Amino acid sequence: MLSNIFLHHVLDEWYEKEVKPRIKGRSFLIRFADDFIIGCEREEDARKVMEVLPKRFNRFNLTIHPEKTTLVDFRKPDTKKDTGSGNGTFDFLGFTHYWGKSRRGCWVIKRKTARKRLKRTIGRIWRWCRNNRHEPLKEQYRILCLKLRGHYQYYGIRGNYRSLELLLWKAKRVWRYWLSRRSSKSYIRWEKFLRILARYPLPRPRIVHCSSPASLAGRERLPRSLNLCPALRDLVIIGEAKGDDKMTTSTEARGYDNTQVPVPQYGIGTILLMFAWPAAWFTLLIYVIGKQFISRGGTTPTWLLLLVIVFGTGAELAIGLVLLHLEGHRFTLSGLRDRIRLRWPKGWKAWVIAAIVFILGMTLSMVMGPVNRALAAVPGFVPPEWWPAAANPLATVKSAAEAFPDINLRNNFFFVSLYLAIGLIFNIFGEELYYRGYLLPRMRGVFGKFDWVANGVLFTLKHVYQRWLLPGILVGGLSFAFAAGPLGSLPLAMVYHWIGNFLFQTVFLIKAMLGI
Repeated sequence: MLSNIFLHHVLDEWYEKEVKPRIKGRSFLIRFADDFIIGCEREEDARKVMEVLPKRFNRFNLTIHPEKTTLVDFRKPDTKKDTGSGNGTFDFLGFTHYWGKSRRGCWVIKRKTARKRLKRTIGRIWRWCRNNRHEPLKEQYRILCLKLRGHYQYYGIRGNYRSLELLLWKAKRVWRYWLSRRSSKSYIRWEKFLRILARYPLPRPRIVHCSSPASLAGRERLPRSLNLCPALRDLVIIGEAKGDDKMTTSTEARGYDNTQVPVPQYGIGTILLMFAWPAAWFTLLIYVIGKQFISRGGTTPTWLLLLVIVFGTGAELAIGLVLLHLEGHRFTLSGLRDRIRLRWPKGWKAWVIAAIVFILGMTLSMVMGPVNRALAAVPGFVPPEWWPAAANPLATVKSAAEAFPDINLRNNFFFVSLYLAIGLIFNIFGEELYYRGYLLPRMRGVFGKFDWVANGVLFTLKHVYQRWLLPGILVGGLSFAFAAGPLGSLPLAMVYHWIGNFLFQTVFLIKAMLGI
């Protein structure tokens, strides 16, 4: 009340009587209590207002918050460009305002829940569920419904549905998390929690405030180019949000046994990024850092090969574990079983399909051997002369000694154990946990039931640093993704991966170690 009375004279009247007549372009002022935005058509006008605004407030012993007061370039993006990159965003009254494309492909101003507000709401739900986890389930359900409906009543505007859906998904996870901590024996698996949600369904997001352009007929048209902020009446003309790179929607990851676990979905941009960074990391390790330790005309030392495996796939393993932790999962068998499908196929039909996929994959892998050799002879696909012989289609390897010429394998139990352990932990478990356990369930929102195909193809393209092996890797990648996707078994994908990468190497290494 006091801010409205005081700022009416300090800001509102001053803006109408002193500022507006002196600027060249059109402008406007929108204020709610002590929060306000000023929009100017011309940049020079905006900078003049920004310069005199602190002086006006100082006359009345008032100050402007230095961190919350800023000049934002909010002009309409170029219609010839596909994105609005370079155009600023701003938060006002709990919403982030930004430019986006409507369903018809036109640039419109969109609004979504501000990140800080969404984080604050999730934090409040977290603390409430923690402090009231011993209350009767029916009472917890009643209060959670009130909290969610209250959030929907304010933030339920057209174009903000994905942020509302993200809050609902977070609320479910938080509720299950604290219900599982009522006692030492109260852990709730997702199957049981889904039955609880069927009995006590949390309210779904809904759009409460929806204004159409027709309802704004007769109002003054605003300038096409704004250098500060648009008028609030212009912000109600909003299309549906379609953020490609936001983890906003929630879906259910289904395995062959129809187990359902809510999993947030990535957009296409984020999916490509999650496959691109490992390719860049391996390229840096091999062609920039590792190459410095290879003598001219020599081959890759075995110790360097092991370090590339450890640091390369180790990074994938670490990132996968961190991202799972950020989702709120405990690093236990029960905590990860449903999320990363850490289970074997159920039913004889699933095992028959698994056997068919295995036989088909092995057959195609043998067929792809000559294809890899032919591709390795094509300019641009020829492997470097220092590349390890075991992964070089142009090299003939008849024994383990030729694959590891700098290692004496006879009775070398330590090296054989170390090599197989590194391969199992980092190469097999690390890659499968990251690509099939973590990423694959997040791709269904974009690729639907063909998410496993997209996963296998992108996994193959990730190996661009050894592009002469892409045909063979494609067969393996599709097999691994099918095992973890339609068959719903990450351990089966690991078995496929180990057989494809290490079965024959293990046999050769053991024979060389025993001197057979």
